[in-house]
Amino acid sequence: MKNVGRKFKMTGFIFFFPLLLFAQKATVPEVSFLHSPLGDYLYFLFNRKEYKTVPQMDSLIGTQEIPKLGALIALPEIVTSAQINDYRDIYPILKKYYYNTRATLIEKPQPKRLSFSDEYPPYDSILALVKKGQAFYPKFFQQWKEHVEPLEIKQIEEWKHQLATQNVLETFYNLTKLTLHTDRLEIAAMAYHMAGSANYSPAAIYTSLFRKPNLPWVIGHEGTHLLLSGPVGANWMSRKNVKKLGQLAEKKGESLYEIEENTCHFLQAMLAKACGTEEKTYSIHNPYPQGFRREMLAKMEEQWSDYLKSQDNIIEFMIRVAEQVLKQMPDKSK
Repeated sequence: MKNVGRKFKMTGFIFFFPLLLFAQKATVPEVSFLHSPLGDYLYFLFNRKEYKTVPQMDSLIGTQEIPKLGALIALPEIVTSAQINDYRDIYPILKKYYYNTRATLIEKPQPKRLSFSDEYPPYDSILALVKKGQAFYPKFFQQWKEHVEPLEIKQIEEWKHQLATQNVLETFYNLTKLTLHTDRLEIAAMAYHMAGSANYSPAAIYTSLFRKPNLPWVIGHEGTHLLLSGPVGANWMSRKNVKKLGQLAEKKGESLYEIEENTCHFLQAMLAKACGTEEKTYSIHNPYPQGFRREMLAKMEEQWSDYLKSQDNIIEFMIRVAEQVLKQMPDKSK
C-alpha cells in the first residue's frame, strides 16, 4: 500500500500583547498534523462507527459478520502516530504493547496509554479481530481514499490556518498558566474516532472531525487532559491535598476523573472563545443538564475573571471550585 498518511508541520507564532505575557516565557511545542487510513480502519473495525460520507461501510466492505471489540484501546492512536502504511506492520506494534501486560497505562520503555477503558480484552482476542479484519482493509481503503481522506486533509488545512493566526497554544498556556513538558505535539484527524483522546509518547491528540473545524476546542479539551496528567503535564492527582478532595467527591457520588473532565469541558469552550472560534457570549455551563458538571462549570465561569488576575494556575483553580461545589451537594446515600 502506498504512503497515504501525511504529516503537516506548523510552529505557533508568539504575538506580543498583554494576554500572552505567560506564553512569552514558555516555548510552545512544534505541532505536527497527521492522519492515517490504518488508524481509521482500526477504529472502524473495533467499534463499527459509520461515517457520514460512507454511511453503509460495514455492509459495503463485508465486515458486518465480524464481532466488535467491546472496549476502547489505544492501538488505533499508536498506529496513527507510527504512520505505518502496511497492514502487516500492525502486528509487531500490537505484540509490543499488548502481549505481555494487562496495564492500561505503561511507564516503560516510554509512558503510553494502552486503553481508554478500565480494562481491555485479552491479547488473543484483539489479535484475532485484527487478523479477521485484514482481508477487508483494501475495500475500506478504497472508500476512505475517495470519501474520507479529502475531508481529513481539509480539516488539517483549516487547523493549520487557525494555529498560525489565532495563537492557540500561546493562549492555552496563558489561560491555564501551565505548560506541556514537550517540544513536539501531534494532532491527528481521525474520522472514525469515537470522540477524542490523547497519549504521551509521542505527546499527541487524536480527534474525530468537526462540522466546522475548531482547533482551540480540540486543544482545550484533550490538551487539558495532557496538561493535568502524568508524563507531559502536572499530574494533579498526585498532589497531597487531592486525597481529601477525592474522598469528598466519592462521598458525593463523583470522582477526581469527573473533576478533571469538567475542567476539560470548561477549557474547550473558554479557549475557543478566547481564540474567536466560539462566540464571546457563549454560556459554557448552559448546554449541560442539572448536576455536578453544570454546577462546576457555572462556578468556574463566575470566578474566571478573578482567577485570571490571581497567581493561581488552572489546577489550583479547579481544586478550589470543585471543593466549593461538592460541599454544597448532598451525600450520595441521601
